[in-house]
This record gives sequence, structure tokens and C-alpha cells, in this order.
Amino acid sequence: MMKINLLPIKTQVGSHKSFSFVASAGELGIPGEQDHFDGDITVKGQVINLGPGFKVEGTIYARAEYPCNRCLEPFFTTLEIPFEDEYQESRNETDDPQAEVAYFQGDELDLTDLIRESLLLAEPLQIVCSENCRGLCSQCGANLNVKACSCKRNDIDPRLAALQHFLEHK
Repeated sequence: MMKINLLPIKTQVGSHKSFSFVASAGELGIPGEQDHFDGDITVKGQVINLGPGFKVEGTIYARAEYPCNRCLEPFFTTLEIPFEDEYQESRNETDDPQAEVAYFQGDELDLTDLIRESLLLAEPLQIVCSENCRGLCSQCGANLNVKACSCKRNDIDPRLAALQHFLEHK
């Protein structure tokens, strides 16, 4: 759990406290991602007393292994994910769940949910080992980054075949 003790900065507006945590994906409760991350996940940042609440900001550092979407080869990448959120102390049961601020109770602020959410939302949609990745041959399945194949790759979308025929006879 990633908890910050707020007592040293709770009474003085504008005061801040730096923090640093190291955890594994399993300790953060990221399901099925324990094998995805290579080593520990490091979180560094600061919490600032804003008066009516606290602002938390920082960066998550991790190294992750992904399979490339083009060539299917595994590769490692370094992640630097910025995060920030605002928290207010919950005084009663009627706190607005739609508010743009998170609530906490007591003198400790637990950042585990914020860190887990930031990691999951930062997952790239198109994961490629490099922008120049040539992928796999659609005919024989060869990794075109490793070797060239002799397959004919003049496949034309059947919807555009008439256009190709027109251009050839022009």
C-alpha cells in the first residue's frame, strides 16, 4: 500500500511533502500484469496542502514488456507516467460521489488506487517495437524485420480492383 502521512503538512496551507514508493505490480493489485512489468514500479512525487484539500502530483517509472502488434516479438519499453489528483477530507456520509475531487479519512492518504488507475489508463493502444517495424508477411508469416521473403505482396483490395484495372489501361 502506498500511504502518505499528512500530519506534518495538515495544519499549514501551502506546505508540501515529497514521497517515493517502490512496489511490484502484484502489490498494486494489477490483475494479470505481474509478468508484464519487469522489476519494480517506482513512484515519486509530492503532496501539497491547498487549504480545503490536498493536491498530489508525481510520476510513475516502470519497465514493461509487450508483444509488438506488427511482428509479435516481445520488447521492453520504459514508462514515465505523470499523474495528479486532488483530495479532500471526508467529514460525513453525504460527500458528492460525482465531485472532481477524491475523498479520504484520517491522517493518511492512500495512493494505491490512483497509481493502479494511472498505470492501466496509460497502456498504449497500438504497441510497436519501433516505428520502422515491418511486421509479418501476410502470406508466409515470416518476420520481415529479420529476413525478406519471396512472397508476392501485390494484394489489392477487391473493392479497388476496378481502379487498378483503369490505371493499367490508361
